[in-house]
Amino acid sequence: MPDLRTRESHISHSLGGCWARVCLFGLGGVIAVVGIVLCVLWPLLVNKILGSQMALTPGSRSYDMWTETPIPMYFKIYLFNWTNADTSLRGPDKPIFQELGPYTFLEHHSKKNITWNTNNNTITYVNQKRWQFIPEMSNGSLDDKITNLNVIAMTIGYMCNNINIFEKMGADLLLSKTKENLVKTDTAGNLLFNGSFDLLLKILNKFRPFIKTLPDMDKFGWFYKRNMSLTSNELYTMHTGQTDINRLGLLTAWNYRNRTVYSGECGRVQGTYGEEFPTNTVDKSQLTLFVNDLCSVLNLRRDKASSMYGIPSQIFVGGEDVFSNKTTCYCTTNTSCPASGARDLSRCNNSPAMASWPHFYQADPSYRAAVVGMNPDPDKHQFYMNIAEAVSIPLEVRARMQLNIHMQSIPDMKYFKNVQNIVMPMLWFSQEANLSSDMASQISVLVKLVGWGRWVLLSLGATGAVMVALGVVLQARGHLGASDERLLQ
Repeated sequence: MPDLRTRESHISHSLGGCWARVCLFGLGGVIAVVGIVLCVLWPLLVNKILGSQMALTPGSRSYDMWTETPIPMYFKIYLFNWTNADTSLRGPDKPIFQELGPYTFLEHHSKKNITWNTNNNTITYVNQKRWQFIPEMSNGSLDDKITNLNVIAMTIGYMCNNINIFEKMGADLLLSKTKENLVKTDTAGNLLFNGSFDLLLKILNKFRPFIKTLPDMDKFGWFYKRNMSLTSNELYTMHTGQTDINRLGLLTAWNYRNRTVYSGECGRVQGTYGEEFPTNTVDKSQLTLFVNDLCSVLNLRRDKASSMYGIPSQIFVGGEDVFSNKTTCYCTTNTSCPASGARDLSRCNNSPAMASWPHFYQADPSYRAAVVGMNPDPDKHQFYMNIAEAVSIPLEVRARMQLNIHMQSIPDMKYFKNVQNIVMPMLWFSQEANLSSDMASQISVLVKLVGWGRWVLLSLGATGAVMVALGVVLQARGHLGASDERLLQ
């Protein structure tokens, strides 16, 4: 029989083996199972974490930031000055344009008239916009004189396309008597926000009680009566993300309707307004924005990986497919689609307006060939959004677009006789915003949590698996524990 010291040594060795067995098999197995299970459940956990931080709920921090724009936005407008109108309205010359601006405005959004729709976790609100001119960030003054088409006269001409010849004769006589020209010169301030007096509008307003489709305007301005307005077309209904953070910001209605004037998929109210996004947006091939002034959407395609403030991100851009007219549901008729590169907005706003990228960037060459002064440059004119990985929060926005008027002669109306058939550039704008460094640091924490969490859990599961495997190897080699027979020797 071994002496007492030897027995104690064997017992100690046995207990050590038992403890190693517990550590390697038991603890390792628990770590492996927990790590793997949590890794599998990680997408659900991420949604819970992001939902608690980003979903809109009454009184939450995300709600407070949504109701009042948390970062400065700048609205930069460039106006096209028509320098040879006298020789190019009815030919023979091409219209020559000089770009003036930018006229820069600080833009702020406030959500008003908010209604919580608890039955389907949506929220209805009016997006009130406020613009304030920033002279030091502008190239020019709001007193600058701008010459371009008389938009009201061209709109009346467009509306006369579908009336009979006797009605056209009356409208033609009215236009001639007012002595309003097809070319108009006014200040930048009046053409943008203040409103430009137009005798035609004054006359048309007398007919509004009888013709409901006439615009309720006493002056013309591209953004006239929209500054601080609660009555413009800015009423939206969207998901709050409370039950599903991957639906945050998705629109369900615009002005209480889920469709616009267009047919098929073109007329469906969908996508987001551009301030809140589902958290899985960054993983998709395209980003859909609903634009009320177009009565339709813009689809931006995912272009390339990027980063900002050290936050990994994806850049989404507006491509040539956005204003492609191969999809005819944006056209007035299936046989009258314009060349790709400009979207016909006549059904949206009852005018000869068309939207395009600035300077007819990525448009059919015929648009640029018809005028002088267009110099498309992707660095200046491309529409893009830089979206943070994991959380799909915009880090940088450059929302750029151009408004045009289709100038053309109107049959049986002398007022429009021999007018050239040209899409005339009127203005383009760039809506710009960059996330502040303070907000970026907060977002960075969420991005790192989402991005690193799965890898941490995978590492945890792998560590547990290695511990179990090590235990199996040591057990097979006889290094764990001692037999009862050895203890009795």
